[in-house]
Amino acid sequence: MSPTYAGATTLFEGEYYALWSTSDPDIFIIASIATPDGSFSPISSNQYAWSMKISKPDANNNIQEAIRVRVRYFSKLSLKPGPKVINEIQLLAGVVNGSGVPCTNIPGSGGLTNCYATTPTVFIRPVSFNVNSISCTLDAPALVKLRPLNISSLPSAGATVEVASFQLGASCDKAPVAYNVYYSMTDVNTPSNTSNNLTLAAIPDQASGVALQVLDDGQPVSFGLKGSLKSIGMMATTGGIQRKMLNVVYVRGNEMVKPGKVNAGVTVTLAYE
Repeated sequence: MSPTYAGATTLFEGEYYALWSTSDPDIFIIASIATPDGSFSPISSNQYAWSMKISKPDANNNIQEAIRVRVRYFSKLSLKPGPKVINEIQLLAGVVNGSGVPCTNIPGSGGLTNCYATTPTVFIRPVSFNVNSISCTLDAPALVKLRPLNISSLPSAGATVEVASFQLGASCDKAPVAYNVYYSMTDVNTPSNTSNNLTLAAIPDQASGVALQVLDDGQPVSFGLKGSLKSIGMMATTGGIQRKMLNVVYVRGNEMVKPGKVNAGVTVTLAYE
């Protein structure tokens, strides 16, 4: 292998490949080479060799033998949208040797003195491509009305009652690969809130002793951008719409409940992986 070894390997389709650097620090290549039986074997180190019988040189003293190599570009990061250019890469350089054929010792060949004198090379041509940004539109109601509730429905601390439901959706364009769409919620009244309970807005005739929670599949959503991502669904390469039904519940605290009005809010952020 001629490229610079990136000092790491990656597991791809059940096999380990070495990562080789390109002219872009965020993009690497992984490679496999066809063995004599036609199957591909991952290139996991800078040296690869096998023994096989090949044809003798032709009238011009050339050996015609195909070397099949499969190369993929690989990134460990979510690449930023925009154009990318990968310069030409010399992928392979090697020595083909055979017994009984004298030749000059080739530097780096390990001291071979009997060989077909050749240093075949394989190059990857320059390539350019565009990293497209994922574009999704949030589909959510601006206002969710809570149904009236008698405080007797919350007889003790920790009791919950569902008072509303709403649908959260994401409408997305086409993409090169399928990806998961996630959402997170931030408390409008207290953006630093990372609990499961929303902060109630200070309004006239405000209720107390209760809090609001948003449930996703029966589990309270944790607020805040970090550590609270929830999946809406897997988006196909063709794009489309993914929807999820969420529920809103009252939850009683430890103190006495005071009847009144309740108002809270969230902002929703979409994320993709």
